Amino acid sequence: MAINVEGIKFGYSASREVLKDMNFTCRDNRITGIIGPNGCGKTTVLKIIAGYLHPSAGRVSYNNTDIGDLSSVELAKMRAVVEQRIYTPFSFPVYDYVMLGRSPYQKNFRPDSDEDHIVVTESLKNADALHFQDRKINELSGGELQRVMIARALAQEPDYLMLDEPTSHLDIKHQLELMNLLSKLTREKSIICIIHEINQASSYCDDIV
Repeated sequence: MAINVEGIKFGYSASREVLKDMNFTCRDNRITGIIGPNGCGKTTVLKIIAGYLHPSAGRVSYNNTDIGDLSSVELAKMRAVVEQRIYTPFSFPVYDYVMLGRSPYQKNFRPDSDEDHIVVTESLKNADALHFQDRKINELSGGELQRVMIARALAQEPDYLMLDEPTSHLDIKHQLELMNLLSKLTREKSIICIIHEINQASSYCDDIV
């Protein structure tokens, strides 16, 4: 199992080419770190891998299946994305926010199933966020909120967890705690992570792009 990026080319306009002939593989049960200077296209690469942007040339494949051949629901079950911006819906309970990650598995107007509740609880445990599941999301610290966002992503039960600079809003202590958490998650997931700090990338990533 792997994500293969082959000959990717992308530009936001004819005069602004951001990526050209990119080739790499995100291997299974590893942390693949994407590093580089500001403005070089790190977030663009992640959005292409996630299927949010479409390259003008080249292809992205999940386990040898072209990303264009996957439906939005199939893709949501294979990968989950934690974006750089921290979202804080007003007065939203943590548990309910994480339950949103179960959307790809739920049918319209059906109540949450027993399996949904089991997965959400397990996701909160794995993200070390179970102890504040009853709190409001807008009352959390930056480190707590980042864990909740990861828990929501884990509730999608993805093979691949993608994160855009997940430590950028955190102090050093919480940065290290989060990177240690991601390392533990590689027992069951493959992690693709944009990292700003080169020392963190060299310490925690198995592969670096």
